[in-house]
Order: sequence, then C-alpha cells, then structure tokens
Amino acid sequence: TKVYRKLYDRIFGSMSGTMQFSRSGLKPGFSTTLENHLDKNTVGYLTYSTNFQLVETSDSIDLEQEQSGMETMIVRDRPGYHMVASLQLGIPYTYAMLSYTKKIQDKKKKFRVALKAGTFGGILEYGVEERITELSTLGPPCAGE
Repeated sequence: TKVYRKLYDRIFGSMSGTMQFSRSGLKPGFSTTLENHLDKNTVGYLTYSTNFQLVETSDSIDLEQEQSGMETMIVRDRPGYHMVASLQLGIPYTYAMLSYTKKIQDKKKKFRVALKAGTFGGILEYGVEERITELSTLGPPCAGE
C-alpha cells in the first residue's frame, strides 16, 4: 500500500507499508519519504524506513524491530548526466553512497560509476550500459570490494 500527497508547491510526501510472508513468519515494514524539488533538475529526499518481525512466544505475539534507518538523498538529473549522493544512518547498516552516470545521447549508451562505503565495508561499481532495442538494455556492471 502506498500513499502520495502534495504538501506544498514543491514538497511532496509519501508513505508505504509492506507485509512479507517468510518461513520465519510475517515481516511488516513501513517507509515514509519527504521529497523537495530544489530546482528544475535537483530533488532532495528524506526517508525513514523500518522492518519488523512478528515473534510468537508461549503466551503472546511480539513485534520486534529488525532494521531501521534514516536516509537523506540528493538527485541531480541533466540531459548529459545523472548524479546521486546519499547518506543513511541505520541499524544495522550505516553508509554513504555516490553515483555518477554519464549519458551519451547519440549512441544510447551510459557509463556509470558508484562508490558505497559504510559499516559493511566498501564497494566500487562501474559499467557501461547500451540500449539494444526500445525495451532491451545490455549492461553488465563490474564491482570490487
């Protein structure tokens, strides 16, 4: 379930809830996002998300928090490039991420490089993506830790 609402001229809010069925039981989740259009090509996001686990004991059913996090993200999208910078403070993962995609308009190709570092270590990802048909894209990414 998702709710999206315009709050002010350039500010939007959304909330969503999920229910995942797994072998260990039900796992409800919740996320809320505040979106601010800073200019024509730049958007800022502030997101809080959390996931729970339903745990059954002998006399009750408890709701335990599995993970949660607060993330701030800035996205800049221009005809020649797409940039994303984000910072997440969370349990169990805290990380920073930078991503840059160079768009090559005439050849329908994109070059992408991303760096993500946090409590889990760091990842560098890069690759080239090419549109083969209107609905198909080929682009194997390479990643290193």
